[in-house]
Amino acid sequence: MPKPLRVFFSVALLFLLGFTSFGEGFAAETLNPEHEEIGVDFKDFSEKRRALIREHLHLTPEMSKRFWPLYDQYQSHLDHFRLKRREVLFDLGKGLDGMSDEEAKEYVMDRLELDEKRAEITRHYFKELATFMSYRNLALYIQLETKIRVFVEAGIEESIPLIQ
Repeated sequence: MPKPLRVFFSVALLFLLGFTSFGEGFAAETLNPEHEEIGVDFKDFSEKRRALIREHLHLTPEMSKRFWPLYDQYQSHLDHFRLKRREVLFDLGKGLDGMSDEEAKEYVMDRLELDEKRAEITRHYFKELATFMSYRNLALYIQLETKIRVFVEAGIEESIPLIQ
């Protein structure tokens, strides 16, 4: 893995560890979706994410003018999913030990719906970006987004205890 990616993912992991301490002392309020401050500088994280993408994508000045507004819209759409994911995890945290079958079904359905909607949004922006980006560069962008998302989600999932 190139050094900038390793550095970014290391920083991402540090941010994750700063706000996802589920382990033994898991408290649902850690992920309370109403709490704005959870110990993470999301602005800094977003700037690092943006710098990583800027560094690896090969955009001409003209392409940049078209790419970055779409990128911002895409990230804004994804913010909805990030908040919804926090809500799902918050609800999960409230009932880990005594989750009923119905609550488990709701959790699974919520997760599947989020995945489907995220894929729809990604497809929409993929089509928009494909109007001016090469598929090779677009594939690189999708790869970067996927690596960042998977890395962050793996850290979150790893810290959530299994349902009992």
